[in-house]
Amino acid sequence: MKTIKLIDLLKVSTLSSRRAIKYIFDEFKPNKKDLIVLDFEGIDFMSRSAAHELLCYKEKLSLEFSNMSNSPAEVLRAVAASRAYPKPIESFKAKRISASTLFS
Repeated sequence: MKTIKLIDLLKVSTLSSRRAIKYIFDEFKPNKKDLIVLDFEGIDFMSRSAAHELLCYKEKLSLEFSNMSNSPAEVLRAVAASRAYPKPIESFKAKRISASTLFS
């Protein structure tokens, strides 16, 4: 088991991008057998894109989260729910119009 204290590694209290998440895993290069515990103590914000990237890594690796405050936890839950139940794509039918009607 390897524990990664995010605030010590990143030196910021926010996870604001996919790049920040990628950096974490590029630094430690875990394999699929390792249990990785991400310690969120001191992290008070996580963007939706960072949460999505983290969930993508969670599908590939054995990850656990500890000391996660409400704000990052809520974002992670929301993104996980949207991935589990994606919105259906509505069909769009464009209507053909004459260009001359745009300038009248």
